[in-house]
Amino acid sequence: MRCLIALISAMVLTSCVGGCQNGTKEMKRPIQSRLTGKFESVLLKEQGKPNETHLYDNRKKLVGEMRTPVAREAERLDPGADHRIKELVFVEENSTRFVWLMENDGVWRVFYDLDVPQGVHY
Repeated sequence: MRCLIALISAMVLTSCVGGCQNGTKEMKRPIQSRLTGKFESVLLKEQGKPNETHLYDNRKKLVGEMRTPVAREAERLDPGADHRIKELVFVEENSTRFVWLMENDGVWRVFYDLDVPQGVHY
């Protein structure tokens, strides 16, 4: 019985030491959903003119590794609906911000955004 307890303790200690250590350098990761709910007019007043603008007829047109979660979020928010979606890209000094807006009754509103730090590939 003592051998079993010693073995389990060793396994727990090993996994904690291996899994609990933090690296010395902080890993850069994209940050999402800081602008959700803002109207397009408010966003443009705060952010200025976007570097790129893309318009999609519906969420099914959002393809690719980065846009698939956006399409899923659009489906989750309004299942079965085919709203037009606008993608705005703001290139800043230390990051690139992607903002997706959904049109509802002629009004564009942010439903997903992603801030990608410089050096992170997307």
